[in-house]
Amino acid sequence: MKSRRYYLSFLIIISSTMLRAQSPDDYRHQFRLSVDEDFINIRGQGTDKAYTAGTFIDYRYAKKQPGFFLERWAPKAGPNSVNIYGVGLLHLMFTPNNTKLEQPINNDFPYAGAVLGHFSSWSYNPEKKYAIHSRFMAGMLGEASGAREIQEFVHRLTGTQQPKGWDNQLPNDILLNIDVTAEKQLNGFEWAEIIGGGRVYAGSMTNALEAYVVLRAGKMKSWFTGLMAHTSTPARSNARGRWQAYVFARPAAQFIAYNALLQGGIILKKDKKISPDINRLTATLDYGIVLSHGNFGISFTQKVFSPWIKGLSSHEVGNITLYFNW
Repeated sequence: MKSRRYYLSFLIIISSTMLRAQSPDDYRHQFRLSVDEDFINIRGQGTDKAYTAGTFIDYRYAKKQPGFFLERWAPKAGPNSVNIYGVGLLHLMFTPNNTKLEQPINNDFPYAGAVLGHFSSWSYNPEKKYAIHSRFMAGMLGEASGAREIQEFVHRLTGTQQPKGWDNQLPNDILLNIDVTAEKQLNGFEWAEIIGGGRVYAGSMTNALEAYVVLRAGKMKSWFTGLMAHTSTPARSNARGRWQAYVFARPAAQFIAYNALLQGGIILKKDKKISPDINRLTATLDYGIVLSHGNFGISFTQKVFSPWIKGLSSHEVGNITLYFNW
């Protein structure tokens, strides 16, 4: 059962306390709670290894005029763009394929955890159908992330076997990263969209390039209407009803020059027990469904990763995300 009961209970509590907030006008704020969990698998083949869990908590807000310096410096999609900003926390956790061994395993995933805060910006051009997203992250890798304590607590809560190798986790280090994304609609109809995108990552956490395509189909608003519109429909904004329901797929290819969560940090330069041989070229496929009504949205995503480390197999992680807009 691992952490499934813990995460689902947490999601239910949050949704029951926030679902009542409604507004008849355009929503300009959003709270997002998102959980990655490799036990969640639509094929019923959940695991407890590799990228095993991630938790994301975000507050997003729309703003016509930028205020403090990060809002002003964030790239914009033209003078009449829809600009949305956000702050949040994220926690990531990795474990080896075999969590019963106390000694580190060469060329396998290390025990690793990271906790980071971030400032993000989304800028949409509804007329020209393009968008720019930027994000700055800062945090810690290693014991300071509390990943060991979190996983051991969840395993005690669910009565499952404790992982035995956390003494060999990647050492503490500083994580600073920035990524910038550009997206453009390639084709679009009322019921379907094809969007192309590219992303650059740089910093002490990840150095990488990514290219992807987003495919969406169903009853939905345009991607370039703005972030809140993806998962909400205010009462006076749509005469045809307040439901959205659509499916999506996002195939992507990446070139990874460096990943601190696999290879260790580079600022403090502490000794590492293992340093796996990573695959520089990787691919991912995200697919799922989004449902929303009024100010509330929920999505399910299945994420499929090609092997990040040479000699290992692909990996799948499920995601459940709740969106509350007001």
